[in-house]
Amino acid sequence: MIEKIHIQNFKSIYDLELEVGRVNLFIGENGSGKSNLLEALVFVSASESNMLANEFLVSRGLRVPEPELMRSAFEEEDKSKDIMIEIDYLEKDKKISDTYYFSHDNKLYSNWEFTSKLIINEGYYYANIVDEKTYNRYSS
Repeated sequence: MIEKIHIQNFKSIYDLELEVGRVNLFIGENGSGKSNLLEALVFVSASESNMLANEFLVSRGLRVPEPELMRSAFEEEDKSKDIMIEIDYLEKDKKISDTYYFSHDNKLYSNWEFTSKLIINEGYYYANIVDEKTYNRYSS
């Protein structure tokens, strides 16, 4: 079960840390970031399948603008800053923290890339893209 979500530099979300439970209700005005929170989870899910092409993201319900608009633009330098999404959860009595870093070169027709850091009960594991279809996780 997911316990905490931490999102930085994703669309309208500059820096959000949210503890969640079994059932969560998001209430707010239009344009306040409710959908962006859910889209951040779609982004993570797509990265787990290594499917970060725009066509796949759109088919999963993610509204995909130009790459620089996927990042928060509260500060000019944030337009090229990586997106960070961290998810803390319990799985079979193991406390797991999975952190994803998404980058894009802001060029037309190029895809998002990611690296991730997985912590299982204080042990560190990293993942890097190897090619468009596979990625490796390795321990450190």
